[in-house]
Amino acid sequence: MSHLKNKMTMRIKDIDIYRLFSELVQNPSSDNQYRVASISPLIPHKIGCSEENYPMFFVETSDKKMQNDIKMEYFKVLFNRKCQWATSDGGNEIKKYTIIQLNSHLPELQRYFLEVVLLVLFKLAPIPQNSAVREEILNIINLFASSKEVSKDIIVGLWAELFVIDQSKDPNYLLASWHVTPEDKYDFNDGESKIEVKATTGEKHAHAFSIDQLNPNPHSDLIIASILIQQSGIGESIMNLMDRIYPRVSDLDLQYKLQSIVLQTIGTSWNEVSRMFFDYDYARCTYKLFASTDIPAIDKNNVPPQVSSVKFVSDLSGVEPICESSLTNLLHKSL
Repeated sequence: MSHLKNKMTMRIKDIDIYRLFSELVQNPSSDNQYRVASISPLIPHKIGCSEENYPMFFVETSDKKMQNDIKMEYFKVLFNRKCQWATSDGGNEIKKYTIIQLNSHLPELQRYFLEVVLLVLFKLAPIPQNSAVREEILNIINLFASSKEVSKDIIVGLWAELFVIDQSKDPNYLLASWHVTPEDKYDFNDGESKIEVKATTGEKHAHAFSIDQLNPNPHSDLIIASILIQQSGIGESIMNLMDRIYPRVSDLDLQYKLQSIVLQTIGTSWNEVSRMFFDYDYARCTYKLFASTDIPAIDKNNVPPQVSSVKFVSDLSGVEPICESSLTNLLHKSL
């Protein structure tokens, strides 16, 4: 099963789904028909383009069980729709498909919609049931439709975490250990070791910590990855970093995790986030690793039991960074 999964992952990397869609956009139909193209020999589904040049998927399903259509501002999912295709020999083919459409012309949003849905189609059975398609598409819609406020601090923090993954020797292991929600205590945690990423737009390595962050359980090794970040007119955006990481990820579920965490974090702020660039070389030059035990901190034993939620800022300028050669466990060695 894992061999088949790896094979499918490699085949996905060969599919430039956005290019396929762009080619459909550039070849308009003269008779008000959908423009479609095959995606891969491994799956029977098709990529399509609507009359308004919106991206679409035509998903062949294994059952005709009725499902309620989904119609929202940016998304439309129509179940069991009869479609007629013109075949290469001049004939016609009629089949029922589930149609998934994104109602947006924003290129970045189109691109990641296409890539996330493609991943889901490869995760599902080759010809899935409509109920499975509905469940997965609702998950995707929830990711894309998140309307929470996204501050610059959140964008900087996400950029820094992606930067660490991009710089790593083993992005697969880091992605597997990446937090599921932004509220998790540590950014990377494999159950034994931990990594907390701290980024600042200031001029020195000074970061805010909670007292609990620097006091992991006694059997865990915690490393602080510290990065200085500068916004720039030309540099790398969050989307650029995803593009750098994606080809190095060899697992289908990890590819989906990468996409879903980014979507969950930035929600509908695609337009704003795609225009924010940061100096990659500056971040690389200022990227340092510190042992948590070397960080200036408040001793938890000195805090009265009646006091909680203690936070402080530590200046790491005088702290000696650790050498990569001294890293011994799997999580830290993957950096």
